Amino acid sequence: MLKNPNQPELSLPEVLASYNHIELTEDERLSALIDAKRKKEALLKDQARERRAAETRRKLVEVGWTYEQTKEYMLYRARNLFEDKFKIDQDNQLAFDLLCHYFSNSKEFVSLALNAGVPNPSLEKGLLLAGNWGTGKTWMMRLFQKNNRRVYHVVEAKDLAILYKKAGDEAIVQYKQKIKNAFNDPSVFFQTEAALCVEDIGAEDVKGNFGDKSNIVGDIVEGRYVNKCLVGWFHGTTNYTSEQLKEYYSGRVTSRLRESVNLIELGGPDRRK
Repeated sequence: MLKNPNQPELSLPEVLASYNHIELTEDERLSALIDAKRKKEALLKDQARERRAAETRRKLVEVGWTYEQTKEYMLYRARNLFEDKFKIDQDNQLAFDLLCHYFSNSKEFVSLALNAGVPNPSLEKGLLLAGNWGTGKTWMMRLFQKNNRRVYHVVEAKDLAILYKKAGDEAIVQYKQKIKNAFNDPSVFFQTEAALCVEDIGAEDVKGNFGDKSNIVGDIVEGRYVNKCLVGWFHGTTNYTSEQLKEYYSGRVTSRLRESVNLIELGGPDRRK
């Protein structure tokens, strides 16, 4: 039967009155009441769960973490990601502290970075960890990949070169643009966007596609520099010194890279031995 849109809806008492000709036993009344209360209990639990989830999202997204909170979380992540293989010692303590201050958006980052010899440090620039092979640069950036301030996706420079060789510019255009996270994902602190981290900058080689030559990471650095207000931070790791990077890339690329990142040197012996 089609409902007449002009017919007013009956109130619950009116609906109940329409069933006055039907009598329920006491057990039937109790059963109906219990069923209604169970449904109400489930509804109240769902509402309470949603309130807790909303508060969790608010704390993760809207409320920044302190240095101590970030430090504790990263030590927890290190135990889960690397078990006992990741050690904080005299060789990486300073870099670890700097990253904890950076990803907690602490103003102390700038003063500590200056004392550590970081050129023109800024919380508005990305990070570039530089040092010899095996000093733990990759582990450090993988550790901080999930953070309360801005998560980032990690890709190896060599993989970018392989992608370009296979499919050209279309394969790497995504890395010049804003990176979107999955919706409502707690693993990225409910953040909707991500920054980019390129590992082993300078180790990608120059690859050709259809006879053309292109420096892949250099192209990405320039593309993200031009649109940095739209695409967010650029992070990376490299085995090269700043002078070696200048030789590998053009002066234009290294100049823009310097403007885009805080260059933090990570010393110490090869941890892989």
